[in-house]
Amino acid sequence: SAFTMGIFLWSINETHCTQLFIGNMEMVSIMTYEVLAMLSMPIILYYCNSRHRKVRDICYRLAIVPIINFLLINALHFVKMMDLSESLVITHISIFITGGVICYAHARAGAFGLGQMDSPLSDKGVIGFFILMITVLIDVFHYYSADYIDGSRYSRIGLLVFVLFLASDTLHNSLSDEIDMRKAEVYKTLTFTDNLTGLGNRQAYEQEVERINEREELLDHFVAAILDLNNLKSTNDSLGHAEGDRYIISSATLIQKYFGKIARIYRIGGDEFAILFTGHDSDVFLEMEANMFDDIMNGGRQDINFAYGSAVYNHITDRTAEDTIHRADEKMYASKNKYKHKSGTVI
Repeated sequence: SAFTMGIFLWSINETHCTQLFIGNMEMVSIMTYEVLAMLSMPIILYYCNSRHRKVRDICYRLAIVPIINFLLINALHFVKMMDLSESLVITHISIFITGGVICYAHARAGAFGLGQMDSPLSDKGVIGFFILMITVLIDVFHYYSADYIDGSRYSRIGLLVFVLFLASDTLHNSLSDEIDMRKAEVYKTLTFTDNLTGLGNRQAYEQEVERINEREELLDHFVAAILDLNNLKSTNDSLGHAEGDRYIISSATLIQKYFGKIARIYRIGGDEFAILFTGHDSDVFLEMEANMFDDIMNGGRQDINFAYGSAVYNHITDRTAEDTIHRADEKMYASKNKYKHKSGTVI
């Protein structure tokens, strides 16, 4: 903010806008010298954003130089020992000191390997910064030439180059951040998604159970269902794993058809699925459950065969979501045992 304000005030003076608003040429002249005296401080503070500790420490100490310069030239002007225009040489000396020390600190930190820099002064920003410094020093040298009238001709060009470098660097960083955010979203999706079915995986399931336990309003209306595919191992052994995968996918598709819009579905094991419902009306879940049973029993879905158990959260017997899930699991195993003694689809 200080850097931007300093550049703004200096630019306003360079375009003579202050003459339009103030109208007093003497006041405009004083403002020009005052701004120039302090201009190096926000530049130093901006440069302190370098990640190199040695550069940063030296720059923070160096920020006292423009303050001393500002106080000195105003003191000399106040006691009438030196006019502000005459004290410009002191300001130029402070600029030389500032530029020299920054270059020394930058070299000492081994920072001329520009790839080691962090934003906001990363690669292009550093190059633009040094171009600005060089143009300022050129203008200082030319100022003392008898035929040199414009005291900031090259500085304006240097500032424009610096701003363009910063704009390019900022745009690049913004695009990189956007790409990184999208990659992070993809990685997050992959982390919590079962690759075969596209349903949530066990990690996503455990995270959801934890979320339900933390929110009492979700737990009050919680319904859990556990499904375990029958005959998956025999399918893999007799028909191959490709056919076993198709069996898993078909089962997941059926579950998604009935519960996908009202609950969260997870594949928590090779042949095991979990359905977690946190809606306000458990009757909706039970209705979908009945519709799925009817589809399997009467809809010709003999290709799908699983053991199933569900449970509604009970305020008396259940303390956590795991308690409800455990009761659903017990019902599923009872269904599984029943299947062992009877062939056919067991619900």
